[in-house]
Amino acid sequence: MTVRNRRATLGSPADGRRLGEIALSTILTAVAGIGVSVVVSLALVAVARRGARLATARQLLWPIGTVVVFVGYFWSFSVAFPWLDARLPGIVNFLILILPVIWFFKSIWLVVTGLFRADDGHPLLAPITSTITAWIFGALALRGAQPVGMPHPVWLVTVLGGPLSITIVAWIATRRLKRLYPEHYPFRDGPLA
Repeated sequence: MTVRNRRATLGSPADGRRLGEIALSTILTAVAGIGVSVVVSLALVAVARRGARLATARQLLWPIGTVVVFVGYFWSFSVAFPWLDARLPGIVNFLILILPVIWFFKSIWLVVTGLFRADDGHPLLAPITSTITAWIFGALALRGAQPVGMPHPVWLVTVLGGPLSITIVAWIATRRLKRLYPEHYPFRDGPLA
Protein backbone atom coordinates (compact mmCIF):
# COMPACT_ATOMS: atom_id res chain seq x y z
CA MET A 1 0.00 0.00 0.00
CA THR A 2 1.45 3.33 -1.00
CA VAL A 3 1.38 6.47 1.10
CA ARG A 4 -1.25 7.89 -1.21
CA ASN A 5 -3.54 4.87 -0.73
CA ARG A 6 -3.04 5.01 3.03
CA ARG A 7 -4.14 8.63 3.07
CA ALA A 8 -7.19 7.75 1.02
CA THR A 9 -8.32 5.18 3.60
CA LEU A 10 -8.04 7.57 6.53
CA GLY A 11 -11.43 8.93 7.40
CA SER A 12 -13.17 5.93 5.93
CA PRO A 13 -16.47 4.73 7.43
CA ALA A 14 -14.60 1.81 9.05
CA ASP A 15 -12.35 4.28 10.89
CA GLY A 16 -15.41 6.17 12.08
CA ARG A 17 -17.01 2.96 13.34
CA ARG A 18 -13.86 1.97 15.22
CA LEU A 19 -13.59 5.42 16.79
CA GLY A 20 -17.26 5.24 17.74
CA GLU A 21 -16.75 1.80 19.30
CA ILE A 22 -13.81 3.09 21.35
CA ALA A 23 -15.82 6.11 22.54
CA LEU A 24 -18.82 3.93 23.40
CA SER A 25 -16.59 1.47 25.26
CA THR A 26 -15.04 4.29 27.27
CA ILE A 27 -18.42 5.75 28.16
CA LEU A 28 -19.85 2.35 29.10
CA THR A 29 -16.84 1.61 31.30
CA ALA A 30 -17.24 4.94 33.09
CA VAL A 31 -20.99 4.42 33.54
CA ALA A 32 -20.47 0.88 34.86
CA GLY A 33 -17.75 2.08 37.21
CA ILE A 34 -20.00 4.86 38.48
CA GLY A 35 -22.90 2.46 39.02
CA VAL A 36 -20.75 -0.10 40.81
CA SER A 37 -19.12 2.59 42.97
CA VAL A 38 -22.55 3.85 44.06
CA VAL A 39 -23.59 0.33 45.12
CA VAL A 40 -20.26 -0.30 46.86
CA SER A 41 -20.47 3.12 48.59
CA LEU A 42 -23.92 2.29 49.93
CA ALA A 43 -22.62 -1.08 51.14
CA LEU A 44 -19.64 0.57 52.89
CA VAL A 45 -21.97 3.01 54.64
CA ALA A 46 -24.24 0.12 55.63
CA VAL A 47 -21.41 -1.92 57.18
CA ALA A 48 -19.97 1.07 59.07
CA ARG A 49 -20.64 1.11 62.79
CA ARG A 50 -23.82 2.86 63.85
CA GLY A 51 -22.13 6.09 65.02
CA ALA A 52 -19.80 6.29 62.01
CA ARG A 53 -22.31 5.93 59.16
CA LEU A 54 -22.92 9.65 58.71
CA ALA A 55 -19.18 10.44 58.73
CA THR A 56 -18.58 7.64 56.21
CA ALA A 57 -21.36 8.95 53.97
CA ARG A 58 -19.96 12.50 54.16
CA GLN A 59 -16.50 11.29 53.23
CA LEU A 60 -17.94 9.50 50.20
CA LEU A 61 -19.04 12.90 48.85
CA TRP A 62 -15.51 13.32 47.41
CA PRO A 63 -15.92 10.58 44.80
CA ILE A 64 -19.49 11.71 44.13
CA GLY A 65 -18.20 15.22 43.42
CA THR A 66 -15.66 13.90 40.94
CA VAL A 67 -18.36 11.84 39.23
CA VAL A 68 -20.39 15.05 38.89
CA VAL A 69 -17.36 16.73 37.26
CA PHE A 70 -17.00 13.77 34.88
CA VAL A 71 -20.68 13.90 33.93
CA GLY A 72 -20.36 17.68 33.62
CA TYR A 73 -17.75 17.15 30.92
CA PHE A 74 -20.18 15.23 28.75
CA TRP A 75 -22.96 17.69 29.45
CA SER A 76 -20.80 20.73 28.65
CA PHE A 77 -19.75 19.23 25.32
CA SER A 78 -23.36 18.48 24.40
CA VAL A 79 -24.28 22.09 25.20
CA ALA A 80 -21.23 23.71 23.59
CA PHE A 81 -21.04 21.93 20.24
CA PRO A 82 -24.39 23.15 18.88
CA TRP A 83 -23.20 26.72 19.53
CA LEU A 84 -20.06 26.32 17.42
CA ASP A 85 -20.43 27.95 14.05
CA ALA A 86 -17.92 28.38 11.24
CA ARG A 87 -19.41 31.82 10.52
CA LEU A 88 -18.47 33.10 13.98
CA PRO A 89 -15.03 34.57 14.65
CA GLY A 90 -12.47 32.08 15.95
CA ILE A 91 -12.22 33.77 19.34
CA VAL A 92 -15.97 33.34 19.91
CA ASN A 93 -15.76 29.63 19.10
CA PHE A 94 -12.73 29.41 21.39
CA LEU A 95 -14.66 31.04 24.25
CA ILE A 96 -17.59 28.66 23.68
CA LEU A 97 -15.27 25.64 23.71
CA ILE A 98 -12.91 26.58 26.57
CA LEU A 99 -15.19 25.39 29.40
CA PRO A 100 -15.75 21.92 27.88
CA VAL A 101 -12.00 21.57 27.25
CA ILE A 102 -11.25 22.46 30.88
CA TRP A 103 -13.93 19.97 32.04
CA PHE A 104 -12.39 17.35 29.73
CA PHE A 105 -8.89 17.58 31.19
CA LYS A 106 -10.21 17.85 34.75
CA SER A 107 -12.39 14.75 34.34
CA ILE A 108 -9.57 12.74 32.76
CA TRP A 109 -7.29 13.77 35.64
CA LEU A 110 -9.86 12.71 38.22
CA VAL A 111 -10.41 9.32 36.59
CA VAL A 112 -6.71 8.63 36.07
CA THR A 113 -5.63 9.67 39.57
CA GLY A 114 -7.59 7.04 41.37
CA LEU A 115 -10.96 6.01 40.02
CA PHE A 116 -12.81 9.27 40.69
CA ARG A 117 -10.76 9.90 43.85
CA ALA A 118 -12.26 6.79 45.40
CA ASP A 119 -9.48 6.56 48.00
CA ASP A 120 -10.52 9.96 49.34
CA GLY A 121 -13.98 8.51 49.98
CA HIS A 122 -13.05 5.19 51.55
CA PRO A 123 -9.83 3.16 51.44
CA LEU A 124 -11.66 0.03 50.23
CA LEU A 125 -13.83 1.73 47.60
CA ALA A 126 -11.30 1.61 44.75
CA PRO A 127 -10.17 -2.02 45.18
CA ILE A 128 -13.71 -3.33 45.48
CA THR A 129 -15.17 -1.19 42.68
CA SER A 130 -12.38 -1.87 40.18
CA THR A 131 -12.53 -5.61 40.80
CA ILE A 132 -16.30 -5.85 40.38
CA THR A 133 -16.28 -3.62 37.27
CA ALA A 134 -13.46 -5.63 35.66
CA TRP A 135 -15.28 -8.93 36.22
CA ILE A 136 -18.53 -7.50 34.85
CA PHE A 137 -16.79 -6.59 31.61
CA GLY A 138 -14.91 -9.88 31.59
CA ALA A 139 -18.20 -11.77 31.87
CA LEU A 140 -19.75 -9.67 29.11
CA ALA A 141 -16.76 -10.38 26.87
CA LEU A 142 -17.06 -14.11 27.54
CA ARG A 143 -20.72 -13.99 26.53
CA GLY A 144 -19.91 -12.05 23.35
CA ALA A 145 -18.48 -13.31 20.12
CA GLN A 146 -14.80 -14.09 19.79
CA PRO A 147 -13.04 -11.71 17.37
CA VAL A 148 -12.45 -13.17 13.93
CA GLY A 149 -8.89 -14.36 13.39
CA MET A 150 -7.90 -14.42 17.05
CA PRO A 151 -6.95 -17.85 18.40
CA HIS A 152 -9.24 -19.02 21.17
CA PRO A 153 -6.48 -19.42 23.83
CA VAL A 154 -5.23 -15.87 23.17
CA TRP A 155 -8.77 -14.50 23.37
CA LEU A 156 -9.47 -16.38 26.59
CA VAL A 157 -6.23 -15.19 28.23
CA THR A 158 -7.02 -11.62 27.18
CA VAL A 159 -10.60 -11.71 28.41
CA LEU A 160 -9.77 -13.34 31.75
CA GLY A 161 -6.29 -11.87 32.23
CA GLY A 162 -7.51 -8.29 32.61
CA PRO A 163 -9.99 -8.96 35.43
CA LEU A 164 -7.61 -11.42 37.06
CA SER A 165 -4.72 -8.94 37.09
CA ILE A 166 -6.97 -6.19 38.47
CA THR A 167 -8.18 -8.57 41.17
CA ILE A 168 -4.60 -9.43 42.15
CA VAL A 169 -3.60 -5.75 42.34
CA ALA A 170 -6.72 -4.97 44.40
CA TRP A 171 -5.96 -7.87 46.73
CA ILE A 172 -2.38 -6.63 47.19
CA ALA A 173 -3.69 -3.10 47.91
CA THR A 174 -6.16 -4.46 50.44
CA ARG A 175 -3.48 -6.54 52.18
CA ARG A 176 -1.27 -3.45 52.31
CA LEU A 177 -4.08 -1.43 53.91
CA LYS A 178 -4.57 -4.20 56.47
CA ARG A 179 -0.85 -4.17 57.26
CA LEU A 180 -0.61 -0.35 57.49
CA TYR A 181 -3.82 0.18 59.48
CA PRO A 182 -4.41 -3.00 61.49
CA GLU A 183 -6.41 -1.19 64.17
CA HIS A 184 -8.74 0.49 61.62
CA TYR A 185 -9.16 -2.27 59.03
CA PRO A 186 -11.87 -2.80 57.58
CA PHE A 187 -12.51 0.88 58.29
CA ARG A 188 -15.92 0.51 59.93
CA ASP A 189 -15.31 3.42 62.32
CA GLY A 190 -15.60 6.16 59.71
CA PRO A 191 -12.90 8.06 57.84
CA LEU A 192 -9.35 8.10 59.10
CA ALA A 193 -8.40 11.32 60.89
